[in-house]
Amino acid sequence: MENEIFLNRITTSMPELDLESSLRSKRVLGNLLGVHGPHTPRGKQIADGLVRLVEKATLEYKASRERIIALLSEGEFDNYHRAQDHFETSLHSVHRAVSYLERLRSMGFRLPDGQPFIPRPRDLEILRSDVKTKIRVFRDFAEHLGKC
Repeated sequence: MENEIFLNRITTSMPELDLESSLRSKRVLGNLLGVHGPHTPRGKQIADGLVRLVEKATLEYKASRERIIALLSEGEFDNYHRAQDHFETSLHSVHRAVSYLERLRSMGFRLPDGQPFIPRPRDLEILRSDVKTKIRVFRDFAEHLGKC
């Protein structure tokens, strides 16, 4: 009964993500077809890295959620450690992805209509200073949790 309460709490507070998890394959295909920008070597390298990190963050979050649910469903405590590892990696990947977004933004790439390739912080919440600070603090907390 108690595990059901925790299970409901986890599934509510850590929702299932309905995000694409094959971004790298699509990026590679787009690169082969020449349809993905930016079209400078450094810009392409950073965009490829961003796609990799977003996919990694998504997969690691999903794995963490699965392990926590397995812990509560099956009671095998090893799932707790794996969930913690996956969640920490997901947070680290999100933090790095934001820095890649900032790098791309600073390179000044534009869409054909002249709009920025990466929107301004006021138009893309994850680039706002307060949000970046929350991500960094949360990442730091998760990474140092085991040392407490």
